Amino acid sequence: MFHRILGSTWVLAMALSALSSFWFGGGVLPLLGHFGPIHLLSLWVLVALVVAVSAILKGRVEQHRSGMIGAYLGLVGAFIGTLAPGRWFAVQLGIW
Repeated sequence: MFHRILGSTWVLAMALSALSSFWFGGGVLPLLGHFGPIHLLSLWVLVALVVAVSAILKGRVEQHRSGMIGAYLGLVGAFIGTLAPGRWFAVQLGIW
């Protein structure tokens, strides 16, 4: 039960974070309008979450695990993307 509550909270937080990123600019590498590579990672996270939740509802534990790992890797990729030259976070940290 604890895993389900913690997981549901994590999925909701990840989905809200990924969805909210579409209102922010793409930074130094816009691909289409204000969308940049970081938005591709947000899309990746949303797809991985849908796959993972759908899989566990069907009892496919291994597919669920893979989807959750994919969503987590998308999160890690997005964090690494914030450290790219010219990104607000990197500038604030004094990295670039």
